[in-house]
Amino acid sequence: MSNSITAPNDGILLSPVPIMTKRLLEKSIDKNDQLTPDTLIWVEKIRRFASYNGRHLRKRADERFGSQSPDELFWMFRFLVSSMSKHPTKLLNSVDGATLSAALYLKDSISSQNIELQKKLKECLNNYLYCLEIHSINNLKSTEIDGPQFQPLNKKLLLEESSTAKSIIIFSPNPYSLYSRSVLRLCQLINMPISGIVLRSMSFSRFKSEWNRDGTRLVRKIWRKLILKEDEYKERSNLNVKTVVEKLNTPTNDIRSMAKAMKIPCISVPELIDSIKFIDHRDPQIGLFTGGGIMPQEIVNLFSIGVINVHMGHLPRYKGMDVAHAPIMEGKDENIGLTSHLMDKSIDTGPIIQNLNLGYISSFNGIGEIRNALSCFMPFVSVDSACGLVGGRLVAQPQQTPGRMHYYIHPKLKKLVESSVAKRQKHNDSGANDYLNLLLQESINSYMS
Repeated sequence: MSNSITAPNDGILLSPVPIMTKRLLEKSIDKNDQLTPDTLIWVEKIRRFASYNGRHLRKRADERFGSQSPDELFWMFRFLVSSMSKHPTKLLNSVDGATLSAALYLKDSISSQNIELQKKLKECLNNYLYCLEIHSINNLKSTEIDGPQFQPLNKKLLLEESSTAKSIIIFSPNPYSLYSRSVLRLCQLINMPISGIVLRSMSFSRFKSEWNRDGTRLVRKIWRKLILKEDEYKERSNLNVKTVVEKLNTPTNDIRSMAKAMKIPCISVPELIDSIKFIDHRDPQIGLFTGGGIMPQEIVNLFSIGVINVHMGHLPRYKGMDVAHAPIMEGKDENIGLTSHLMDKSIDTGPIIQNLNLGYISSFNGIGEIRNALSCFMPFVSVDSACGLVGGRLVAQPQQTPGRMHYYIHPKLKKLVESSVAKRQKHNDSGANDYLNLLLQESINSYMS
């Protein structure tokens, strides 16, 4: 039995925590005013385990821990609740939102109703809500962004850079993707040599995987994206990718028709790995990833420069999922934006190409509106990053810090963040974000002029 509290070096907790380690961790929390580095590692490990599994936490714990599952989950819940008061965030001076989210998932997964722990969790939640509301009114700023910032170029420079490209492959999640069609249209406008399009088909295995990830949200995504052929989020504003598609005079609502008209080979595959021969045959230089699942490393290795992904969050700090929520949860509203990077074997860890910062969020009514605004710039950042790499204007730089991986945020905490965004809009009612509208128009003009 180990007498050390050093956490094992694996990504997700896979085995029960040794009894002696539990005792040492509890003792460390009780006797110290702040969490020790080793204790912080365990807090983060348990946070990742709970958040990664989300609404499936109890099921996954039963699979991993067997009969010990109830005891392990209860101890994790108690440990996180006890640790939160010893680890306040700097800006909010409250508990860490991501850890609080994990504690809420753990609470949902256990049957034991410990009154003392329930009271402590409620106090943490109330304190967090109060600090979030105070912060939303004060509108404090703390920008932490790595890499060059996206700025639209004139069409002449874009044409010069694209002329040095050799073979570009576009990856699309479905035939009607607004993002994919925008990227293809931008490439067409600057004569970017597209040698193929890989389209991910909807198979039973894909539906099952996405259902396990998204639950009922998948039904709404299918309805809006495949049936209505609109943005994923229902909130309306001038900043959305559907507007981009229209202003670029994109000819059809199906990327297969666009490919046929442009005489570009297009293949539909159930899994991305099934496109390996199709891609290898075209001696690819750069891939533009616009969705479709996890990119196999075998595919990435085929590209001489790499595969570009535009992540809806600032890297390296905000990796993974729900990263439009994460900065607000930390009280760092100014860190909402996009990052283009080269994909590698891990999620959101590849070299950074450039960023786009959203700026003030006080003119947005909710997270859906923020995400739509981010989505409308993703095609421009993607294609500009490709042009910049082949033309030598941009250089992909390795990430200097590990950042933080985010997974599923608890629904209760999501509602608090939504409320916080609405309060910012109420206290700072500045209407449409003039800067972003101007930037979008400049981006469109740089291709359409």
